Amino acid sequence: MKYISIDLETTGLDINTCQILQIGAVAEDTNNVIPISELPKFNCIVENPCITGEAFAINMNHRLIEIIANLQTTKKEKRVDYRKKHNILNISYVAVVFSDWCKSCGCEVDGERVIINAAGKNFAAFDKVWLETLIPNWKSKVKIRSRILDPAILVADWSKDNALPGLSDCKTRSGLEEQVQHDGLSDAIDVIRIIRAATNQYGASIPPSDSFSYKPQLQTHCESSNQDSIPPKWAR
Repeated sequence: MKYISIDLETTGLDINTCQILQIGAVAEDTNNVIPISELPKFNCIVENPCITGEAFAINMNHRLIEIIANLQTTKKEKRVDYRKKHNILNISYVAVVFSDWCKSCGCEVDGERVIINAAGKNFAAFDKVWLETLIPNWKSKVKIRSRILDPAILVADWSKDNALPGLSDCKTRSGLEEQVQHDGLSDAIDVIRIIRAATNQYGASIPPSDSFSYKPQLQTHCESSNQDSIPPKWAR
């Protein structure tokens, strides 16, 4: 089975007043288990018309906001290179670029839409709703199947937990380092690591030393257009 682990960074928890700042995603194929460092990855910073939010989230994501702020003060002739360096996508292009990336990963296609199995911590109640509500044309480009893979169900302590564990507890119970980096791509990778650990690598054979951990960098990997307002063909 192929699935996409997705995680968002936002300016807060109120969908009516806050925005999506970053989308990180990793494509996994349970029938072809390869080292996490080799998995296809999507990572973009989302350029919104304006940024509003809640103090705790603004502070936690100050790195992303600083990158976006610097774009606005960069000379026009240098903005293409700056967008390429930091993989910044105008919000109006996010859906089509993400859809193209999913297609490049071999996800199912139905007409204009790509159909994906999604995974993520609290993805069904949070990330999915934000993507479908705030990203223009998301539903016309991406269909997320209703059954979501949440790693918490795999590591819950049914005798002691009063609620499903958060990402930090999920990592601890999976034998992974506890720290959560609060970076879209990093957290998406962690979800796959937890699922792999809880399912014994889906029963596949893979070296146990596969401990790849993404560290947030200012520079991301993507192709970029030669025009300031047009996004890359896809983002990895």
